[in-house]
Amino acid sequence: MKKSRSVAILVLTLMLVFPLAIQIGLNHTTTGMERVKTFTESYVHHDQIWIQSDEEFHIQAAAESWEGEGTEEEPYIITGYLFDCETQPIRIWDTTVHWIVIDNVIDGVGSNIQCGTWIENATNGAIINNEFLNRHSGMAITGYAELTITGNYIHDCRGTGIEVLGILNQSVVENNVIENVGGAGIFSGMSKDTIVKDNTVTDCGSIGIGLAGYAANCIVTGNVITDCGESGIMVSYGDCAIISDNTIRFVEDEGIYLSTPQYSIVSENTIGDVIGHGIRINNGESGMINDNVVENCTEDGLHLDLYNASVQWNSIRNVSGYAVNLLSDSSLVTLKYNTFIDNGVNCQVCDDGTSNAISENYYDDWNSPDADANGYVDEPYELDGTAGNQDDFPLAVAGVIPTTTPDESPVLIDPLIIVGAIGVVIVVITLGLVRRR
Repeated sequence: MKKSRSVAILVLTLMLVFPLAIQIGLNHTTTGMERVKTFTESYVHHDQIWIQSDEEFHIQAAAESWEGEGTEEEPYIITGYLFDCETQPIRIWDTTVHWIVIDNVIDGVGSNIQCGTWIENATNGAIINNEFLNRHSGMAITGYAELTITGNYIHDCRGTGIEVLGILNQSVVENNVIENVGGAGIFSGMSKDTIVKDNTVTDCGSIGIGLAGYAANCIVTGNVITDCGESGIMVSYGDCAIISDNTIRFVEDEGIYLSTPQYSIVSENTIGDVIGHGIRINNGESGMINDNVVENCTEDGLHLDLYNASVQWNSIRNVSGYAVNLLSDSSLVTLKYNTFIDNGVNCQVCDDGTSNAISENYYDDWNSPDADANGYVDEPYELDGTAGNQDDFPLAVAGVIPTTTPDESPVLIDPLIIVGAIGVVIVVITLGLVRRR
């Protein structure tokens, strides 16, 4: 009761002191997962906006007195509207002018509700701080370049939250909250040079975030994904992709699934409570899977089909299968400095591949004796699998690497990994500079 009264007082104060602020969307402020509900009375009801050329954009902007000139410095501003029609409320096709759709409510009323937007073959747009609800998919986009989707609240939709049917090129999808949707949270059929960051996706029927088809130089980072009916994050044909610093819990199939990635990095993700594998990689080449925390999975922690890759400094605990399962096509994988606790039944690592270098990992079921106190268990750790492999230097203490390196010949990672990583960094810097223009 006190909280409701405080909110009411705050709203009244804002209405008295800053009446214009409510019109442009202060009601969309997010505190964690909690959002203040929309004050629909502050929006102007509007029929569909359908624009199919730059000329139509100029004409409608003049007729409705939209702010802006359609330029990069002064984009057209579409704001303050309430849409509640069955068909797509906002269609923008075949345009190059600059525009922003900001602080609107896109609701669905009727029995044949379609997507909240249909953006096709357009460039230079931004969809910011809108609320989408009761639609088929929140947004539908196809064939788009240089699009910004940020700060939107998408909920209670039958299909996907944000659905990209064509290619999403040189775009940013960030700080959106997507919840209670029947399909995927964010899904793109093809992506290039795109960043998906700091989104919250919860309670969706399919994949949390999916970059399918082909994903080149894409970054998926800082997202929080929970309660999804399929994988938390899925990336297929990822070329120089970075999947980092995501939190994924209560999903099915896999926390993270990569199909045919090359020179990609999966790092510093936290994954737990998965009905399936923590991280699954199929047909991967020359990548790095480092510094991830995986726990409480019903199958393997890391289920890997990799060639010439590095798997280091991961913490895997309390998974029902193997901590790490290197499949039969895995070759030239370096598995070092990982921590394995309470995994599987009899053995924590399986190697069915060839020429994999497995050394200096910590196994909680094999951490003594260390009679000479050199930091390594005196006997090797025998691994499951057809490779007949073993860890000759299991660590006596988790995460503590002795200063004296054991005498072994490590597998060298392909130098192209470094080239790929440098390429990704260049992409990140370039995208950052573009966004600051």
